Amino acid sequence: MPSSPAGGPEAKLRPGESPDAAEERGNEAMTEAFNKLVHAIDGERSKIKQSWTSVNEQYQKTQQFCNELKQETEQWIQGEKAKIEAAWQEIEATRNSLKVLDSSDDTLLKLSCSGVNFQLRKGALAFVPDSHLNALFAAESSLKKDADGRYVLDFNPECFALILDYVKNKALAPDKSTVVPIPPIPAEQRTNMDLLCEALKFTYFLPPNEMVKNHGTSLIVTSNTAESTHDGWQLISAAHPLRNSRRGYFEAKIESNSDPRGGLAIGVTAVQPSGDTIHQLKQKFGVLYNSNNGVIDADCTGTTDVTKQVMFKEGSVIGCEYNPDTFLVRWFFNSQLIGSCSVKAEKTDKFAVVYPVFGLYAKGQKIKIDFQALLPPSASS
Repeated sequence: MPSSPAGGPEAKLRPGESPDAAEERGNEAMTEAFNKLVHAIDGERSKIKQSWTSVNEQYQKTQQFCNELKQETEQWIQGEKAKIEAAWQEIEATRNSLKVLDSSDDTLLKLSCSGVNFQLRKGALAFVPDSHLNALFAAESSLKKDADGRYVLDFNPECFALILDYVKNKALAPDKSTVVPIPPIPAEQRTNMDLLCEALKFTYFLPPNEMVKNHGTSLIVTSNTAESTHDGWQLISAAHPLRNSRRGYFEAKIESNSDPRGGLAIGVTAVQPSGDTIHQLKQKFGVLYNSNNGVIDADCTGTTDVTKQVMFKEGSVIGCEYNPDTFLVRWFFNSQLIGSCSVKAEKTDKFAVVYPVFGLYAKGQKIKIDFQALLPPSASS
């Protein structure tokens, strides 16, 4: 059988066909196939081009839509911001109408507080702008007046007198930065004063607590830390008493304590340590828990129910709660209740004012106090 010419399989010789004719036929077939392939490729290119054109058109439309939507959204946001700003301005105007802001207002306010008469220059209230006392006598005040034209108030008159004295002194101060001292508050009026100040939001008489500054010890003290510099008991209290209008609570984080078997005490006292008592763990009117030893027996300690072998190790947090209604002191170790101690019934009259108190014995001990700590969940049990 004759062999195929160079044209390939398509160029196989047919009966009576010459090799040259077969080769020519094969070349024609290849040319035709190539032309079909080129045509197919051109067709696909055209389809791809059309697809890209469609995608680009869709992209342009989508981009235009997004730009229009963005513009509309920004316009809406600006409109809402303007509404909010206008609303805040209205609120501020309303708030200002409920406040005395003009310190030069010499209108004399005549007051009758539980039958006791007082008077106050209205402009003085501008120096206590955030208190409810200020709002009581604003332009839109709804307070009733008696037959003599005096505003009628149902407050404790002794406490109210102290507040008015403070307001007057603040108004007479040379400038706003002048610190006006808080007048001494009688122990028997402490609860009434706390309640009145909370009702009037008169925070000037309710300052944040801190460690006492003039303590007479060798402790290194900041507003919320105390560090011992040598061995020997040294006691220090907070600067301000706990409020009598509610349960008091504070926490001490043990930042350094090389020997937790004793020598670190936390509790409350009715009398701030001073003189020789700063070196006495046993306070006449103090209820303290000493690390690993329990409650210190004192003249005022009553029924005690505590876990004694609780060591105040570094990193632990000791909480102390005082309930002025029941005269009960409770302690918490890392938020878990570890016991309580009551004040003897015959000593409760001495506990009209109660301060947080801390005792450090060993050199290097350091505690950090949180006077704003919240009662742990276990306190409700």
